[in-house]
Amino acid sequence: MKNLLILLCIPLLILTSCSGDKENVKEYTDDELLLLGEDYLSALLTGKYEEAYNAFGHDKDMEEAVSPEAYKEIFDQLKVRSGNLLEKKGSSLEVKGDYRIASYGLIFENQSLNMNVVFNKEGQISGLNFSQYTFGPEEELSDNEREIEFGVEGYKLKGILTLPPDKEGPHPCIILVHGSGPNDLDEAIGPNKPFKDIAEGLSQKGIAVFRYNKRTFTHGHKMMEDGIITPYEETVEDVIKAFEVISKRDDVDPNEVYILGHSMGGNLIPKVNEYLDDPAGYVIMAGSVSYLEDLMVEQIEYLANLDGNVTEEEEKYISETKAAVEKIKNLDELEPGEMILNAHKEYWQYFHDYNIEESVKNINVPTLVLQGERDYQVNMYEFNKWKDMTNSLGNFTFISYEKLNHLMMPGEGKPNSEEYMVKNKVSEDVIEDIYQFIMEE
Repeated sequence: MKNLLILLCIPLLILTSCSGDKENVKEYTDDELLLLGEDYLSALLTGKYEEAYNAFGHDKDMEEAVSPEAYKEIFDQLKVRSGNLLEKKGSSLEVKGDYRIASYGLIFENQSLNMNVVFNKEGQISGLNFSQYTFGPEEELSDNEREIEFGVEGYKLKGILTLPPDKEGPHPCIILVHGSGPNDLDEAIGPNKPFKDIAEGLSQKGIAVFRYNKRTFTHGHKMMEDGIITPYEETVEDVIKAFEVISKRDDVDPNEVYILGHSMGGNLIPKVNEYLDDPAGYVIMAGSVSYLEDLMVEQIEYLANLDGNVTEEEEKYISETKAAVEKIKNLDELEPGEMILNAHKEYWQYFHDYNIEESVKNINVPTLVLQGERDYQVNMYEFNKWKDMTNSLGNFTFISYEKLNHLMMPGEGKPNSEEYMVKNKVSEDVIEDIYQFIMEE
């Protein structure tokens, strides 16, 4: 199967099972589990997929979710994204209800990750996922960067305000809002950090930029344990809190605070607008209009057809996704809290209750809509939908870029997910157009 795992639209981490299988298996101490998990990962990282699947106890759900072939696909894609493994650094074990999560720090050529092995009470493997690297020192702040903690009680987040160097404030400021998935403050994917590029580029021109770790990135497991997650808790609420905090700072002009939403963050700009008082304006960057589940189907079909040959495995994956999407289209038939495509019924219901065509009409401040013409995740159809929805309004400006992809980075040829794994930068044209939009307003 081609690289179908690099998607815009997956809200949660892959391969986390919650099976309650109760076979009589040896009980392990924490130290024994850490050693067991290390052996398991060593087998996976050295390509011993048959051994990883057969020699280590999986619970029932994991037995069905993975196979030697599935492991090979996941770790082949990991190598494409991250490069060769350079070093293992650090391990820890955390108790989460009936589960224990063994985490291992892995340093690759292109990025560092925690690889997490989930064990149930009987010591069986119940899940495998990847998350933020936590076993090394955090990147030091530059002289013009300020760390800010904000957010709702129990879910505090860290962010960085990048100020223009050698210029006195107060400054105009733009807050960056992530796409779907558990994104860090740089919205990093592979070696690329689009939000960091924007922060550095705009600050050099005189615009302050605030970016922060997404709630599902910092508190993903806690959110799942605490109950239902909707896009309000995942995204919207923290934008509101960020706006409140940034607007009150002495180094920021409270009348010149803008919001930039990327991808799903762009989709939610009309919803965010319902909660904010007097934002200076918005930037919608590669923002979607269509339902999230429909975009998922489009993306996996596009990737599967890239080489002109849809394999049997790919066809099965597409069919399973379409079947799940059909359930999302009939949410009334589902039980409260039921999971589909890694998200609760209530998550999908939030989007279905959100009338973006009506909400966007309530935006009465200047709004810039940016789109890469090589973007296969949120394509030109979505860009044109924004135009159609706002053609009677006079406060929207539209710019598209012939050679840019979903990350607003340049490329050539047919767009594909592998290009995200090649070191690149957000286009200077995009940064200049955002700067000109803010300064003109």
